[in-house]
Amino acid sequence: MEPLIAQCTREGLLDDAACAKLWASALRDRGYALGAIREQLVEKGLPVGVIERALASLRAEADDVLFAAEL
Repeated sequence: MEPLIAQCTREGLLDDAACAKLWASALRDRGYALGAIREQLVEKGLPVGVIERALASLRAEADDVLFAAEL
């Protein structure tokens, strides 16, 4: 099983960071708060560092929206 997982990872078929960002964005779009998004991603078994980077990305997007709204 490990060789298969390694091969899929090398070929870009398994990407925790991409999955975390997609799930986080989808949950945000459904109105979830960051804490709830974190809980959902933890339940899916994603690594904590990957989750925190996905949440940081959401925060940055929110900051960009707020900045644009001020213009």
